[in-house]
Amino acid sequence: MPGTSCIAIGNTIATAAIIVNSLPGIYLHLGFPVFNRVVWGMRGAQFPVWNRIFLAFVWYGFTCWVGGQCVYVVLISWDPNFEEHIPNTMSGDTGMTSAQFVAYVIFCTVSVPFIWIKPHRLQGFSMVTGAVTLVFFLALLIWALSTMGPAGFGDTISGRNELPSAGGPDSIAWLMLYGTVSTVGSISSGILNQADVTRFATRPAHALWGQAVPYPLYAILGSLVGILVTAATQQRFGGEAV
Repeated sequence: MPGTSCIAIGNTIATAAIIVNSLPGIYLHLGFPVFNRVVWGMRGAQFPVWNRIFLAFVWYGFTCWVGGQCVYVVLISWDPNFEEHIPNTMSGDTGMTSAQFVAYVIFCTVSVPFIWIKPHRLQGFSMVTGAVTLVFFLALLIWALSTMGPAGFGDTISGRNELPSAGGPDSIAWLMLYGTVSTVGSISSGILNQADVTRFATRPAHALWGQAVPYPLYAILGSLVGILVTAATQQRFGGEAV
């Protein structure tokens, strides 16, 4: 399907960009702030560094909101009346309730200690969380497919929309281009400062092969699992993709 092609092509391009941006860290052990001076100069390099800092603020806020939603789901599963225990005092146009805000604050509080862990000490933590995530992905996929029922996949996979092959923004060619660029864009912020991570590599081969093989494999696999789980559970939620 065109969607999987966009995922494969986009992640292949992203892998190449990751490797290229890793080279200063791999061979020279230079991080993002230092290597920026080659392009921006000694004083001009302040701009991309501060740009990156403010982006980190935004990204942390977004991540905490997603994490807060996960905490909210956990709390609702423990107590279905959780919303009633915390009266909502927020306006409807804020996009959240007081109970969701409490869950957001809880996640922020829990995540603060992990910010103090230095990057070079995260290897063991990342290995554990990566293994747990892989097991969770496979378990969720098996559950979704085994309990799919006679209705089968939703129109996420089975839908057939006739689109022109070229000619306009709704054509297959333009939609595939949009999907490919979106795939690369989802990891573009991490690509830019990849040297901050690879500068800790003890050998160049560790960083090169450690990114060239696992990243596209897991990125494509994770996306395919998401598509299959969404399609397999779509009929359970009124036909809406969730």
